[in-house]
Amino acid sequence: MFWKWIEGRQNTGYKKIKLFESKFLKMDIYIIKYNEGNFILKHKDTVDDKYNHHRLNLIMKKSLDGGIFKINNKQVFKRIIYFRPDI
Repeated sequence: MFWKWIEGRQNTGYKKIKLFESKFLKMDIYIIKYNEGNFILKHKDTVDDKYNHHRLNLIMKKSLDGGIFKINNKQVFKRIIYFRPDI
């Protein structure tokens, strides 16, 4: 399998690689990379009405400065974060 960095969908500078996707399991796995000045805007993911959207983020390398991750306007300090991006 060939992995390639692609631009994130919000066009704010971050890059992502899709490592895995399964329509049957209804899941995917990405690596997301942020360079200095990159970010993801505050947003809510949309999903089909009959499904919930679950996400597990693993922070592999903490930033020395910045790198503030928030869920529902609260800063998160853990390295493993489970949340629902659809609510």
